[in-house]
Amino acid sequence: MDVTSYWLAMASAGETLCMLRLNSKGLPAKGDPSLILTFEKKPSESERL
Repeated sequence: MDVTSYWLAMASAGETLCMLRLNSKGLPAKGDPSLILTFEKKPSESERL
């Protein structure tokens, strides 16, 4: 399971999500300072996509 599918599964379950803000290349890079983690309740996150 890739990261996107994992978070979408979390969203559909109404769980707290760890949303990834992607870097300028559109991909999360390990150790990249532009990668920011935010934790929020997003029960309808899948509706926003």
